[in-house]
Amino acid sequence: MFYGGALFGTYLPLKKKYVDDKEGISQTMRYFRLATVGAASGIAAWTVCYPFDIIKSMIQGESLSMPRHRNNTRKFMKIMKT
Repeated sequence: MFYGGALFGTYLPLKKKYVDDKEGISQTMRYFRLATVGAASGIAAWTVCYPFDIIKSMIQGESLSMPRHRNNTRKFMKIMKT
């Protein structure tokens, strides 16, 4: 859900700015711009979501009886430092 929000939160404004408001561009250039906007949106979404995905995977992989990571804020700060 978070990834989808980040993806479309960047895709729609970029598409409006670089594809929809441009008149007189060829169909080939339009497809190229759509692909570029999609790629840029995917990069932006993964840049935002990747640290949270790592934390989620760390939590899912640990034992319930002996959790290694107790503080999610500390995990996030450690990941952001690297």
